[in-house]
Amino acid sequence: MKKSILWFIVLLVCVSLIATFSLIGCKEDVPTTEEAEAEEEVDEAEATEEVAEEAPAEETAVERVPVTIWCWGEASWTIDEIEASFEAENPNIDLVKVEMGPWDLLDKLLASMATGEDLPDVAEMVRRMFQPYMESGKMMDLTEKATKYKDGFTEGSIAEVTYDGKIYGMPTETSYTVMVINMEAFEEAGIDYTSLVTWDDYIGAGKVLRENDKYLMNLIVPAGAAGMMQWNMYFMSLGGNIFTEDGKVIRDNELARDTFKWYRDVLGPVSLLAPHPNSDPTVFTELNAGTIAAYGLDTAQLKSVELKAPDLEGKLTIVPWPVWSEGSEKLLGRWGGSAFTIPDEAEHKEEAWTFLEYITTADEGTQAMWEYGGLITSYRPGWELPALREPLEFFNDVVYLDSLTGYNAAPPYYWIDWAQTQDIVGVYIDKMFDGSMTPEEAWDTCEEELVTKLGR
Repeated sequence: MKKSILWFIVLLVCVSLIATFSLIGCKEDVPTTEEAEAEEEVDEAEATEEVAEEAPAEETAVERVPVTIWCWGEASWTIDEIEASFEAENPNIDLVKVEMGPWDLLDKLLASMATGEDLPDVAEMVRRMFQPYMESGKMMDLTEKATKYKDGFTEGSIAEVTYDGKIYGMPTETSYTVMVINMEAFEEAGIDYTSLVTWDDYIGAGKVLRENDKYLMNLIVPAGAAGMMQWNMYFMSLGGNIFTEDGKVIRDNELARDTFKWYRDVLGPVSLLAPHPNSDPTVFTELNAGTIAAYGLDTAQLKSVELKAPDLEGKLTIVPWPVWSEGSEKLLGRWGGSAFTIPDEAEHKEEAWTFLEYITTADEGTQAMWEYGGLITSYRPGWELPALREPLEFFNDVVYLDSLTGYNAAPPYYWIDWAQTQDIVGVYIDKMFDGSMTPEEAWDTCEEELVTKLGR
């Protein structure tokens, strides 16, 4: 009996042990409150990382700097065309163009420089009027930035933005002289215009044209500043200068005197030139009718001819500027040229320089100046761009640069006190043409007045 009870107790203990070990193997680990909260935080962090990996990254906003540009005409048209591509390449810059006439711009810039208020970041300049602005000490010295481009610019253009050895502007274009020919007018008079090379050739053709009730070219009368610049194209293509490099009037200037005489005595007596006031629209009417057979102009005026006289498309062609004699050096005159500059107190000078580089030296800028503004870049590497070799449909599919082949730009020209200079010379051109003075008297008196009034 005792044995039975003992075995029963042993069996009961074994069963209890088996049950205990079974429960231990099946039991779940239940975390504490702290462990549960920590696990929840880990789960949330992992979920956040997964969402971040799946969601697109937000773009960082770029702060855009407004660069205010004062400009006119052809440059303004160009900026309209390049604005989108420039800003795409420079997303931190917002171009703000302010268009006004060149003379209003120059006056307003002087006033803003004096007060230090309402200054642009960039200003377009008439290069022949740039000297007093450089002398003012209120334009940014670009020498360090521009030196790497200096040798790429034509000699005359870089000289015109340099003062006291420092560069204050970046030349945009140079308006070289060419002849625009009404082909029908010459053909009707029995003249092969392609055979005309020297000024003597053109004078002879002009006499035949007069017999056919046509004029060779137009003459700006009264002269004033524009008429002086017309005469100056001829003078520059002879290599002439009114001033020395250090700003003194050239005394007893025989070349200027002879050019006065040629202008009056060679072109004047047989009335080869049709007189017209400056900017007279009837010049284009007569050019269209063939009454005026040729038009001596500068590059910048080509686009104006297209815009002002669309009916002339296909009737005109471009030929090289006449040389003075067989075998003489082929020199180009020019009406002038422009440049971009930065006032020294401009708010955004670094961004302004980015724009100057783009429009004056980059392929995109120099090509756009030609395509949209009709302006030939002063930066010679740009002349190699295919676009500048494209035929001009308006001008009988001629390639403009072909008219410059074999020519040299005139030597550096010194535009000293030019606002007063051109007015003084213009007065004596008028006196020469109205007969109140001989060409010699007119130039000699003009020369004395330049010395007296300018103090040079």
